[in-house]
Amino acid sequence: MERVHINKKVLGATLVGGALVCGAFALNNLKSNQVALTATVAPVQQIDTTLGDRTFIAVNDTNNDGVEDWREEFVVQAPIQLTATGTPTAFTMPTTVTDQVGIQVFESLLKNKANVQFQQTNTQIVDRTTDKISSLAKDTLYTKESITTVPTEPVAIRRYANMMGQSIITNNVTGSEGELEIVYAALQTNRPEDLKKLEALALMYQKLRDDALAAPVPERFAEDHLNLINAYHAMYRNISDFGLIFDDPLVALLRIKRYQDDATALALILNAMYRNAAPFQSLFTEDDPAVVFTAFSNH
Repeated sequence: MERVHINKKVLGATLVGGALVCGAFALNNLKSNQVALTATVAPVQQIDTTLGDRTFIAVNDTNNDGVEDWREEFVVQAPIQLTATGTPTAFTMPTTVTDQVGIQVFESLLKNKANVQFQQTNTQIVDRTTDKISSLAKDTLYTKESITTVPTEPVAIRRYANMMGQSIITNNVTGSEGELEIVYAALQTNRPEDLKKLEALALMYQKLRDDALAAPVPERFAEDHLNLINAYHAMYRNISDFGLIFDDPLVALLRIKRYQDDATALALILNAMYRNAAPFQSLFTEDDPAVVFTAFSNH
């Protein structure tokens, strides 16, 4: 038999073509036998969105106690019993300046709220109160009627200067802390008893004042002498009121505020006393108490 030579490309094309024809035939046959599918969808149920009428709780107060009946369920029905701790006492107005001023400021603020026509700002109320309480730290000044004046003669000058110098030497308190240091330490440790250290210092200025009031003053020195008395008195009042820092702090703070000015004024007046006596230095010896004023000469 004669061998037939078949081209490989022709054979491959024939096989691919046959596969396509067979596939088309099978697909067409499948379509002809396919049954149409039908889906039954149930209708969506209609939801009723209509709201019914609301029923409100009646606002009744059956027992007329100011609390609605529906609130009574949340209120304790039994009366509150307060345990008595002692015999009640009537209110008495406080005596300390700090408490009195606090009440006055509070009353002013309340009245200000109620008075729409003439309202003041809180700052104005505080400023008015501050001006008012500042007068608490002002002292009554001694005048010429408080002292005895004598003619300005050498004997009177020497006696006067020695009396005032001796008063400083006798009443001086040595080894004490400063007034403000005592107050600061007591506040830091919260120990009111430490303020007793102020008593000796306050007493010193009180005695200096009283000695100055009792001294016969040469007329030439009368004005400066009155300034000295008032400076002594201011220092006495300042230090005495420092002791109120725990009980009546407003008064103590006012005194602390003016203390530095009074201390400076006292130093200036003592310097003036030295300058007044300087032209009469020939009247004195080194042993005279008046020599103590040289400590205030600023030289």
